[in-house]
Amino acid sequence: MDFSLLLHFLRFDIRSRSLDLEPWLRQLYRSNDLRAEFPERRPRLELWVERADGPQALAIAAPGQATFTESVLCYGRCYYGDGRFHSAHHGGYWHEIEYDPRAHRIRANVAGAYLDSGQFAVVYFVRPLLNSFILPFYGLKALHGAVLGRAERTVFLAGSGGAGKSTAAAQLLRAGWDLLGDDAPLFTLRDGRALALASLDYLHVTRATLRLYPELEAGVIGVADHKDKFAVDPDRVGRGFARAPRPVTHVVRLRRGAAAARPAVVPLDRRAVLRDLLGEAMTVFRPAVFHREADGFRRSSEFIFDIARALVRDASAYELHYDDRHLAELPEILARLPAAGTAPGDTVAS
Repeated sequence: MDFSLLLHFLRFDIRSRSLDLEPWLRQLYRSNDLRAEFPERRPRLELWVERADGPQALAIAAPGQATFTESVLCYGRCYYGDGRFHSAHHGGYWHEIEYDPRAHRIRANVAGAYLDSGQFAVVYFVRPLLNSFILPFYGLKALHGAVLGRAERTVFLAGSGGAGKSTAAAQLLRAGWDLLGDDAPLFTLRDGRALALASLDYLHVTRATLRLYPELEAGVIGVADHKDKFAVDPDRVGRGFARAPRPVTHVVRLRRGAAAARPAVVPLDRRAVLRDLLGEAMTVFRPAVFHREADGFRRSSEFIFDIARALVRDASAYELHYDDRHLAELPEILARLPAAGTAPGDTVAS
């Protein structure tokens, strides 16, 4: 199997002699070509993955002198040594991974639940691998939230698990908004501004959300994941993805179940929003080994910080208190939020 996915300006090549993930990759991802928008960026990343129990398994050895990166790679503790990252996890989702940033190559063997289904391999291996600390080396960063837009307005929906980001996204889709990403939209920087890009995977909804929005049933792909969420392809239900980069105009933290008779919108201190974003998204390579090879690692960390800072600096920030009785009102509430502006005591440093 040889499969290429174009993540806007990053070409991601996936190859295997023992696994056929292509049908699920085609269902759960789609390419988007933004190389004309970013002509100076043409990076390429390769993933070579094989079954650990087959004759094509790759020879992957942990580096002799390795330093814990204080991070994980696909659910496994990650170490760095000899210019390579190494991660191993020998539980139900068995893997061993080697990432060489200089060669722009990931080599991996997988076993256990990854072999039960091509869907599992894509959802639990390829997707977390992309959304780990690797993408910032290539000018992309996945953030936890949902991004949707309509006309000149682009809203980043934030909040903890269960806050209703996917349900709110489904309501906005029903009202004609365009989806950029649910759960892990991608971001990049251009001229100091954070731009939201399509995640290019799918909408993630619970059974309860499917009951609220039965029109999404036609787009369901495969079975529920470990969070009991279903993948829904918006293209199958006539919604589709927004393909062009969009600057975020509003950051809205959702507080589900916190409203009384009416939904309430409360301005947020953007410094607190920035702190929350960095707490979730920031990767800092702190051990001394990274100081000796500082340029690439420092740029990766600075890139993440600059995206979070620019995103919060250029957008208005609010907290929305609501419950499911108010879902039909959300599109109008979000469409009427005041435009970006800095309130006193609410400055995010440039």
